[in-house]
Amino acid sequence: MMEHLTRRGEPKILAECTLPLTGSVQRIITDLAVLDVTSEGLVLAETAPGIDVERVLAATGAPVHVPA
Repeated sequence: MMEHLTRRGEPKILAECTLPLTGSVQRIITDLAVLDVTSEGLVLAETAPGIDVERVLAATGAPVHVPA
């Protein structure tokens, strides 16, 4: 599990990768949420206990689809 934000409070999950690509991922698990990586973009699978959807959206540097 990784931390969702940097030490400076900036999002680690961005709309575009800024580093060389070495592989692909299907799921991102952080201290705030579980996000599925799909061809349409990020989809919120679940939030961590005590974390609301708004906090995850604010902490993510890319659009996140929230299922109904």
